[in-house]
Amino acid sequence: MVPYYLTIVNICSCTLATKEPALVSSYYDELRRGFSADRLSKYQPDGTSDFDTAVNYFWNMALSEALYASLGALEVTLRNAIHNAASRRFQTEYWFDTPQILKYRQPGDVVKARFTLTRENKPHTAGRIVAELSFGFWTTLLSDPYHSSFWMADRAWMLKETFPHMPNSQRVRNQIYARYNSLRLLRNRIFHFEPIWHRPNLAQQHAQILEAIRWI
Repeated sequence: MVPYYLTIVNICSCTLATKEPALVSSYYDELRRGFSADRLSKYQPDGTSDFDTAVNYFWNMALSEALYASLGALEVTLRNAIHNAASRRFQTEYWFDTPQILKYRQPGDVVKARFTLTRENKPHTAGRIVAELSFGFWTTLLSDPYHSSFWMADRAWMLKETFPHMPNSQRVRNQIYARYNSLRLLRNRIFHFEPIWHRPNLAQQHAQILEAIRWI
C-alpha cells in the first residue's frame, strides 16, 4: 500500500508539487473532465485545495487496490464453503434447484446465472452456476429468513461445516451475517469506485476480512 501511495505522490509532484496556481488548475481541469466534478467533490472537503483533492482521489485508488485481493478471496471462499456444505447436506451439487430451499428473489438469481451461461455458450455445471452468483446472493443466505431451515437444522450442522475454524463461542449465525454484510458493503463501494479514503476503520475492516477467511 505505502509504495503505491509514494509512487502516486511522486507522479503528482512532477506536475503539481510546486502548487503553481496555473499548473494545478490545468491538471485539475483534466481530472474534472475525465471523472466529473460531482465525483471529485467527494474528495474535496470544505477548505481543501484542488491539489489535495487530486491526492485524495489517487490515494483512494491505492487503498481500493490494496483491498481487492483480500475481498476477492473473501467472496470466493464464502461461496465455495457454503456450496460444498450444502451439496453434502442436500446430497446434490445442484442443491439450489431443490424446491423451497431458496427464498424470495434468490431462485431468480439462479435463473439469471443460467441465462448468462447460455448466452456465453457455456455448460450449466454446478461450479459455473455457483461462480456466476453474486456476493450478495451468498451473504443473503446468512440472513434471518434462512436461520431455521438452512443453518440450524441438524444441530447447526451447516454452520459447523461452512465455518469449521471459527471458535464455537463465536459461531452465531446473525453475527456471521453482520460481519459478511458489512464487508459486502465495503466491497461494493470499492468495486463501484466510491470513496473509502476518509474511513477511520479501514485497517480494522481489513483485519476482519482476513479473520473471516480464516473461519473457513
